[in-house]
Amino acid sequence: MDDPYETRLARAMAELEASSIRRLNYAPPMFRIARALGLKPRPPHYMSFRRAVLLLGPFLGALWGGLMWLLQGRGADQVVPTPVILLASILAGMGIGLLMAAYYRWAGAEAGLSKWEDL
Repeated sequence: MDDPYETRLARAMAELEASSIRRLNYAPPMFRIARALGLKPRPPHYMSFRRAVLLLGPFLGALWGGLMWLLQGRGADQVVPTPVILLASILAGMGIGLLMAAYYRWAGAEAGLSKWEDL
């Protein structure tokens, strides 16, 4: 019996490859890592807006906060307080998550992609 996820994924990847969307955009590293770990994520252009925000926002916010914390000079006179870094990473995660979800929705519509359920 065919796995419905794999069937839909193959159709989605064929549709994405035929579109003008670049491979790095429709198969980002986070998607490829999740697939390598045995998870079954949808390509980002086929995620719902809410799902894209909830998956991308916290991941990118944590990445942003970690980079802020690592890159600030520990010996400098002005060290950014940890609560400020946490707040900035939460706001960055929410903002970037919303922007990325909006981009994926817009790019999918521009490319005329099908809905995941229709594949």
